[in-house]
Amino acid sequence: TDVSLETQTILDYYSKRWLIEIFFRQAKGSLGFNGYQVRSICSIERLWALLAFTHLYCTIGFGKPLLFGDGLRKVRKEVKGQYIQWIYDCGRNGIPLDDVLSI
Repeated sequence: TDVSLETQTILDYYSKRWLIEIFFRQAKGSLGFNGYQVRSICSIERLWALLAFTHLYCTIGFGKPLLFGDGLRKVRKEVKGQYIQWIYDCGRNGIPLDDVLSI
């Protein structure tokens, strides 16, 4: 069968697909989607959900829309700051370094 579409219809489809392509590129490049090694349907569904939620959080999770890369950098900085704060608090509370490193 020969399928032909109007130029505008092709552009409409492509413009909708473009956002999906961007998501895949970002998921592969920044979220490790290209390195997953799960095989079961359940694991794949969980991975997809985790990637989608992570992407969503990075773009709208700070109360204002951000570009994915900017949001990801902000998340990473926030997590690093929380980790450093936790280590600092452990030191102030007299928790030995060996105990902190074993957690």
